[in-house]
Amino acid sequence: MYEERETECHPLLQGDRDEDFKTISLCSSEMESLTSICEVILPSLSPNSLTQNHDNNKSDDESIKLFSTLSASQYPIPNKVARLLVKRAFFEAIMVVRLVLKLCSSRVGTLLIGGSLCFSVKWPYINKFSEISLERREKIVQKWFKHHFLTPVRLGFVFIKSLCLLAFFSQVNEKSKNPTWEAIGYNVATTKQHPNQQNNRPLQKNMVEIINETDHTLVNSLMQKGLHVTENLKENICKITCDVVIIGSGCGGGVAAAVLAKSGKKVVLLEKGDYFTPKDYSSLEGPSLDQMYESGGILPTLDGKLMIQAGSTVGGGSAVNWSACIKTPTSVLTEWAEEHNMKLYRTHEYASAMDIVCERIGVTDKCVKIGFQNQVFRKGCESLGLKVEDVPQNASKDHYCGSCCFGCPTGDKKGTDSTWLVDAVDHGAVIITGCKAEKLLFTENGEGKRRGKRCVGVLSQLMNQKISKRLQSLLEDH
Repeated sequence: MYEERETECHPLLQGDRDEDFKTISLCSSEMESLTSICEVILPSLSPNSLTQNHDNNKSDDESIKLFSTLSASQYPIPNKVARLLVKRAFFEAIMVVRLVLKLCSSRVGTLLIGGSLCFSVKWPYINKFSEISLERREKIVQKWFKHHFLTPVRLGFVFIKSLCLLAFFSQVNEKSKNPTWEAIGYNVATTKQHPNQQNNRPLQKNMVEIINETDHTLVNSLMQKGLHVTENLKENICKITCDVVIIGSGCGGGVAAAVLAKSGKKVVLLEKGDYFTPKDYSSLEGPSLDQMYESGGILPTLDGKLMIQAGSTVGGGSAVNWSACIKTPTSVLTEWAEEHNMKLYRTHEYASAMDIVCERIGVTDKCVKIGFQNQVFRKGCESLGLKVEDVPQNASKDHYCGSCCFGCPTGDKKGTDSTWLVDAVDHGAVIITGCKAEKLLFTENGEGKRRGKRCVGVLSQLMNQKISKRLQSLLEDH
């Protein structure tokens, strides 16, 4: 019904395989309840509810008919929701959702949260949630939003709803397809890379990618990058020494790594995410969120009112943002300097540093093309007499790929992964990907020092199940 994607991409940024969902951590009764809740969120549609296409486009009619038969209760959506829940959610969120599923999986629990809507005229006279008709299940869910004492149940449902919608509309199979896209008119961007970006991996020469390592190869790979490595076999720890350890490769870590490496320091940069280049990007929302965003793009605030979007890949947020580069406003600098006594922000040194950063990442405010939604926004503001200004971007003036939030496939956006980190690697810095910093190591600072302790290293977990070792990065003078 729609064409195969011809562009190649990194295996991690392709679709899911059926094997990924065969093993789940929820029991059968919980999965039964989850499936019935997913159907409430996105049920299939009756044929009579469809609007006829008067343009006689047979392909569109077929895609809409297919869409009408789909439901979030169909495999593999509930399995994907369960996988996202266990893999990405906070412990507290998992407990709340499992409480809801446990209640829905029993007759007494359903009676407690559903009231008389679970009654039946046949024995045993009380139905559990999955046995109730879709119409009544919808009314029960509506009830959860009306009563304050059902707040925990409501929160659990809202979280399930978020995961369900994400899985239904954004997740793809191993052929990078989603059966809903043609019906809703959605197309994945197929922007081609620049010729000089086809096979360019500028950080590879001084990078250790944990995803490609094992317990047997790790030490040798670290030593090949010029690091001094020792092993503590008793504690199963691999120790490396350096002058500076930087956690994270985003806008802050990337700049710090470049400046310190240029000054002659031996820098080790730890990055939890993996390394992708323009050739690797797929522009597929589901896999890209899963692999390039913190918690797979599912990172709510504690009150559940806001989702936080943060990069978790080499380049950090600069690899997945929309390339907006706004200098700190003068009013904010004044507030920091005068009200919070941070005088640095009103100095020439700070202003000069901002200029240097913007120059290195190629910031311009002369972009020629903007997205459709921004064209509409600009026209509306101008019609209302509101002042409109262009947002500076760290890309060329002709750049517009439309999918920078999933990694810029043209390589035109200049994040830290193609600028500051390249500078750092060129001056000897070593980047270790798939390495999650877990604990800062401290020692007593000695008498007469202002601070009682000082940090001497970082203990990290390696994000590869084939590796049992942990990594300890120690500062040279310790």
